[in-house]
Amino acid sequence: MTTLSKQESLHNRVFLKELGVDYIDAPVIRGPKEAQAGALVTLLGLVDQFQNPRVKKIVSSYSETIHYFGSESNALVAKLLNNYVTCVTATALIDVIEAARKNHVDLNKMTAISMSSAARSGALEKMVIPILGEDDNGHLFSVDNAIKDLVLVSQIVGKQDSDLAAAVASKLSLREHSNETVLSELLKPIGEYS
Repeated sequence: MTTLSKQESLHNRVFLKELGVDYIDAPVIRGPKEAQAGALVTLLGLVDQFQNPRVKKIVSSYSETIHYFGSESNALVAKLLNNYVTCVTATALIDVIEAARKNHVDLNKMTAISMSSAARSGALEKMVIPILGEDDNGHLFSVDNAIKDLVLVSQIVGKQDSDLAAAVASKLSLREHSNETVLSELLKPIGEYS
């Protein structure tokens, strides 16, 4: 399973329809822990919620919340835009933590400030708080998937508005990582900086 572009999804729908196969978009939000608990959030596209109750039954088996985006492929667009916010925020947090470390700013105090201000975010809670306990497995979204999604986002938001998506994708691609590295691993546990 992967996040596709809207164009790829619509192409797949037409191709599979010719073979007599129904095709829907069902990208999910959240991570492995929520998947194991059956608590994902699924975004459904290319399906009418009232025409196909079978889809709801299947998706409900692994999702606590389902959002319907209609017969277009807008579920994928919504997922990519959500990932855009997450990837930009995560990359900014990597820069902030690195700068705080280089300048000997207490990370616990920096995190307390961020948690009590508008800087508070899901990415902050999933990435930074765990590293305070020397755990870099808080945000299990791969760097390669982040880069791929940012490239797809740049196609959605348009050429002149995609500078940020392209810049963040480029910045992440320059970080040393393997194809299995997750965003949280770009933040070394605190003990490695002592």
